[in-house]
Amino acid sequence: NGRTIDIVHSNTVFYNVGFHLSKALKTKHIWHVREMLDISFGFRPFWGWNKFFNELSQSDSIIAITKAVFDHYKLDRYSQSIYLWDAVMDAGRNYYDKNKSKYLLFCAAGISECKGLDSLLNSYALSGLKNEGYRLRVIGKFDDLAYKSKIMNLVETLKLRDYIDFLGYCKDISSEMKKATAIVMSSYN
Repeated sequence: NGRTIDIVHSNTVFYNVGFHLSKALKTKHIWHVREMLDISFGFRPFWGWNKFFNELSQSDSIIAITKAVFDHYKLDRYSQSIYLWDAVMDAGRNYYDKNKSKYLLFCAAGISECKGLDSLLNSYALSGLKNEGYRLRVIGKFDDLAYKSKIMNLVETLKLRDYIDFLGYCKDISSEMKKATAIVMSSYN
């Protein structure tokens, strides 16, 4: 509608509409590869793997959010691909605060099985940190109610209810990160 579009950024590999839009507009396309469709979700592109990789190869830039995602799709075969070493937070921000609180922070926008929260709970229970006054704080929204039920049952089984804070989705996590004794990344990928 009269707007000049210089670049189309696709923020997921679930859909290829951004790729096709960029072709129709005769503009650049960046594909931000954030998920492993098959491993994390049991999906495949509805347009098929061959077409998926062909469309990736035609994009102007491919940015994988982690080395694991980069390796999974074998993106090293594309000269226009890179991966981010620190895709979790802005490296320009200072998150250090010497006045730490006694908690470990687990953080995921969407909590799913591939994020490894169940492994973290088992490790936390075995570590004895709860006996030293360290809490576990969990930020994120459960994507799957069956997985949430599994986690809540595990919390009861491990007798952790009084040591864990489920905070739900938080738009700004910087204050939680600043105060945490440690930030835990338990994702399997």
